[in-house]
Amino acid sequence: QALSPIKTMRRISVERRGAYWRFEFEATAFLHHMIRNIMGCLLVIGHGQRAPEWIQKVLDARDRDAAAPTFSPDGLYFLGPVYAAHWQLPDRTAAYDWLP
Repeated sequence: QALSPIKTMRRISVERRGAYWRFEFEATAFLHHMIRNIMGCLLVIGHGQRAPEWIQKVLDARDRDAAAPTFSPDGLYFLGPVYAAHWQLPDRTAAYDWLP
């Protein structure tokens, strides 16, 4: 769907909030299922099924079949775009403030 499959991930944060984990991803743009694919890999690593270094092999392979299964969309929320200041648009949507 995208003109180019190359996207720049600007920031990833992982934070534990009580019994929950909050993952935030900021990029120049996202590919279809990009975050679900990343989450699938992070969960495989987090459950000890793969070493953290494995993610580099997935990236180097440039093949979706090398990665973990796509994560379910349940619990994933798009908080909205972040625009450059010159557009004079709000930094975040209201959705960002109500998530735990």
